[in-house]
Amino acid sequence: MVGILSSAVFVKLYSPEELGGLSLFLSLALCLTPLTLLRLNYALVNENDDHNIGQIFDLWVFALSIIMILLAVAVGAITIFDLQWYDLEGGTMIALLLYIALSSAYTMLTFLLVRQEAYRSISLNQVAQPSARFLMVVTLYLFGAQNELIIGYLLSIVAMLSLILIQCRSFRYRVLEYGIQIEVLARTYQRFRHLIVHSFATSIPNGIANNVMPIVVSMSLSITAAGYIFVLQSVVAGPLLVISGVVWRSIYARITKYGDIRKRKEVVSSVHQLTVPLISGFVIAASMAAELVSHYIREDWSPIFGIVSAFVAMVAVNTISNSMSYFIAFEKYSSEAFWNLLVLAARILPILGLPYVIGDDMTSINIYFTLVALVYLALTLYWARFLECLKSYLFDLARYLLPSLILSRVILDSSRDFSVYAIIFGMLFVLYIAQGAYRAAREVLCLQ
Repeated sequence: MVGILSSAVFVKLYSPEELGGLSLFLSLALCLTPLTLLRLNYALVNENDDHNIGQIFDLWVFALSIIMILLAVAVGAITIFDLQWYDLEGGTMIALLLYIALSSAYTMLTFLLVRQEAYRSISLNQVAQPSARFLMVVTLYLFGAQNELIIGYLLSIVAMLSLILIQCRSFRYRVLEYGIQIEVLARTYQRFRHLIVHSFATSIPNGIANNVMPIVVSMSLSITAAGYIFVLQSVVAGPLLVISGVVWRSIYARITKYGDIRKRKEVVSSVHQLTVPLISGFVIAASMAAELVSHYIREDWSPIFGIVSAFVAMVAVNTISNSMSYFIAFEKYSSEAFWNLLVLAARILPILGLPYVIGDDMTSINIYFTLVALVYLALTLYWARFLECLKSYLFDLARYLLPSLILSRVILDSSRDFSVYAIIFGMLFVLYIAQGAYRAAREVLCLQ
C-alpha cells in the first residue's frame, strides 16, 4: 500500500521521462545485485551450524569485493571513454556501485532473519523500505536538491541497512576477523559450490530477466516508456512480490529441512493453491483501481492505461512461476537453466525487434508483455508437471486466474458506463476467490 501511494505522489511530481531515468538506474542495480550474492544468501537459511555462518559471510565479503572492483573498472572505462547512456554520468555510476553493494548486504541480512524465523521483523522491513524511499525523495524534493530521486533511494537503502543491523544485533560478526585465510575460504567455497554454480543458471539470469525490461525498453523505444513501466512495476509487480514472498518465505526455512522430496512437493503444491487465488484477486483489484484512477491522472501519464491489462497478465503469471520454481533448486539444475535462459531471451529479444515491425510503441509493448506471459505460462506448466500438481494447477488456472485476466481486460478496455457493471461483477468474483483462498490457507496450516 505504501508503494502504491508513493507512486501516486511521484506521478504528480515527476514526468515519465524523469521516472524513466530512475527506472534505468534501479534496473541496472537489480540486474547486477544477484552477481554479488552468488546464492550465498540461501546458504544462510540452509546452514544448521551457527559456527559456519561467519564463514559464509567471509566468503560473501570476499566475492563482493572482487566483483565490486571489476564493476568499478567498468565504470572507470565508461567515464574515460565518455560512453554515457541517458544521464548515467560518473557521479550517478558511483551511486550505482554503492547501491549494489548496500543492496547485497541488505539481502544477506534479510535471509539471516529468515534463518532466525524473525518474520515479524521481515514484515516490518517490507513496509519500512518503501516508506523510507518515499520520505527521503519527498524531503529532498521539498529542499530543491538535485538528483533527488537517485539520492533518495540511496539514502533509503542506508536507512534500511541500519535498521536491519539493529534487528540482527544478536548476530556477532567481524568482517574477515582473521584476515583473508585462503584455506578457510576454499573449504567454504567447496561446501557451497553447488549454490554458487547454480546462481549462474538461476539467480543471475532471473535477476536480469526480471529487471532488464526498463533497460531494453529505453534502448529500443524511449526513456518515457521506461517511466511507464517503472510505475506499473511499483504499483502492480511490487505488491504481488510481497504477497508471494510472505506466503513462501514464511515456510521456506522449514521446508528446506525436509529430506523427503515427496513431502516437499506436497507442501509446495498446497502453498501454490493458496498463491493462485491471492494473485487472481489482486489482478481484479489492480484493474478496478486503475480504471478509477484513469479519470484523474495527468495527461502525460494517460498512455500508461493502454498497457495495464497486458502488464498485469504478465506479472501475475510471472509471480506464480517464480513461486513454484522457488523450490526447484533441490533438483534438475540443468532443466531450470534451460528455462531461465529461454525466459531471458524472451525478455530481451522481442522488445528489440517489435518496434521495427509494428511501428507503434504502445502496441509493441502490449505484444511484448503477452509473449513474455506465454513463456512464463509454459514454464509454470513445466514446474507443475515436475512437482506433480499439473492437474490442480490447470484447475486453479481455469477457475481463478483466467477469469480474473478476462475481467481485468473488460474493466480497463470497455466504455465508462459498461466498466461500472464489470467492476461490480469483479467485486463479486473477488468474494468467490477469497473463499477459495481461505480453504487453501487452512490446508497449508494443517501441513505445517
